[in-house]
Amino acid sequence: MLNQYRGMFRTANNDPACARGLPSCPFSGPVRSLDFDQLADLPDHIEACLAVDRHRRYGYQWVLTQTENLIVRRTMFYLISRHETEDYARWDDAQRGVVTPPEEDDEPDTVAGR
Repeated sequence: MLNQYRGMFRTANNDPACARGLPSCPFSGPVRSLDFDQLADLPDHIEACLAVDRHRRYGYQWVLTQTENLIVRRTMFYLISRHETEDYARWDDAQRGVVTPPEEDDEPDTVAGR
């Protein structure tokens, strides 16, 4: 398992789209075939392998980091494509307990005299 995923991520990381930070990067090379369910399950599989194969822990940790980075990149590009980054930022602030002051109106509060 380790060699399979290590090779997939190395190949994908060498793709020119990743060097330029393009939205196609998280779908480049062989990682394109990894669907959402596989990516969601992969960290648990890696952790299980790491528990029984300690002498290759750095390799497993590298693959785990690459997996998590791939999930984050795909999620971010999804949010960007849906123009939902501001909604996400507000949700993130709320989860962290950050209170954002209300936005100010652009219209003045004065009434024109007659």
